Amino acid sequence: MAWVSTNKDILSLLIALLAILVSLSTALINLRNLRTSSFIAIQKEMLHSEMQRGRLLVYRALATGDTPPRDSEEEYLMVRALAVFDQLGMLSRQGIVPRRWVLRFWHARLQLLKHGFGMEPDPSRPYILQGRPDLQYLIDRAERYQCADTCCAGGRRESRLRAPQRMRRGDQIGPADVEWSPAEGA
Repeated sequence: MAWVSTNKDILSLLIALLAILVSLSTALINLRNLRTSSFIAIQKEMLHSEMQRGRLLVYRALATGDTPPRDSEEEYLMVRALAVFDQLGMLSRQGIVPRRWVLRFWHARLQLLKHGFGMEPDPSRPYILQGRPDLQYLIDRAERYQCADTCCAGGRRESRLRAPQRMRRGDQIGPADVEWSPAEGA
């Protein structure tokens, strides 16, 4: 007991340091949980069927050059899909959602957007294409993203980063136009 009374200052300091370490570890665990739940929430929004349809319209417009009519439901879906991508970029840029998670999941889709968003510029509505710095931030990071998975193997990454060859509506893709390997399946 005499040892405790003579070393009470050191003991109280050690207890205080232990409390600080427990608090710090709790804060870090809570931050990780918050980032995980934020990522899951934005993923649910990104994978919603309406967002998927909007992204497909963007990719089709990039491939064919055909843009939907002004103020149509299809244009609305394209703009909304781009806005959610921009929101994902903002969350990633602010560190709310880990950028490495975003790029691991979305790099291939973002690389397709390197050459534009598939919509014609309209000076009367600049909000559609301009003013998406967070989306552009993600596209730039996705362009440099290194991936060894099958999504980027066999020249797939390079073909996504090349300027798209415009197809006309009604053009058919024949077997000679598609590279296929047995590893890809039927």
